[in-house]
Amino acid sequence: MTSPAKDASGGGTSLALRLALAFLAVALAAVALLAILTAVLAASDVSALVNRQRTDLTAAVAVSASAAWERNNSWTHADLGPVLDLPDDDRAVTIETTRVWLASAGSTSAAATRLHLHRNTVRYRLRRLEELTNRSLANPLDVAELHVALECARMLGVA
Repeated sequence: MTSPAKDASGGGTSLALRLALAFLAVALAAVALLAILTAVLAASDVSALVNRQRTDLTAAVAVSASAAWERNNSWTHADLGPVLDLPDDDRAVTIETTRVWLASAGSTSAAATRLHLHRNTVRYRLRRLEELTNRSLANPLDVAELHVALECARMLGVA
């Protein structure tokens, strides 16, 4: 006769053990489902964060452009007037150096490498830009305004 704790085959597996294994399988499936839901929610959170950052960046550019416009009724001349007044060659070199420096995340070494120049040459050109525009490239707001002015000048075909 088989005991109630053993299965019908007489293999010795208790009903309690089978129930515990079934519960464990259900729990593992629930954990896997929670992991999937967490990943999906995290992905939507990242998407929302990216959208919020894009909106914040757009607002920052709009504020910067507005500040530049209020000074001289022009986005380009508010910051780049003295640079745009330079002789053609000097203007082109100054603007190219500034654009490459901005694209290099403010790294003079990276900009120098991309321009095939010594980094001190890049530093000299950026100091000249600061003197001409009366802006500090150490000030994030000044950098943002110069960047907006450069983009406006590019879109208008001025620089």
